[in-house]
Amino acid sequence: MKQAIGACLALSVFAISAPAGTAQSPDGDGELAGAAGEAALKACLAAAGADSGARHDCIGTMVDACPGNAGSTLSMVSCVSEETGFWDTRLNAVYRDLMAAYRQQDEDFADGYDLTARLSEVQRGWIEWRDVKCKFAYDEFRGGTLGRITGADCMLQMTAERVIELETLLETARL
Repeated sequence: MKQAIGACLALSVFAISAPAGTAQSPDGDGELAGAAGEAALKACLAAAGADSGARHDCIGTMVDACPGNAGSTLSMVSCVSEETGFWDTRLNAVYRDLMAAYRQQDEDFADGYDLTARLSEVQRGWIEWRDVKCKFAYDEFRGGTLGRITGADCMLQMTAERVIELETLLETARL
């Protein structure tokens, strides 16, 4: 089941994935944020601590640091997708940690609640909602240039917001 959830967390087809640390966008007209952008995002999140509002303000830090963000559509989408990849990795990690915390709670309390099954169900529903919503953000501009950018940005925003939501749940689960 974990593999199915992980596979579902992959970026949609309209977002172009760029590995962290990539020096240049696929079309060669702009550099990506790379390690410096990722370091800036990690520093922002560290400074935000447990404040979910402050963590929310960190969304877009890598995109803002990405020189390609002022270039072609492909460069802009690549910058957004690079940060989305960061959040997607974080989403998978926090999801695993939250499942482990809920598994432990399910064993400790033995009260009939199956939080691991509920979280899995909710996550599948969230993935479906994210994909449908972001596909609409893309389709709203009939797949044109702006559609590619808004679709990729939707994936970034929703993925990052979900990470923050699951991190908050994890903090509560550990109390």
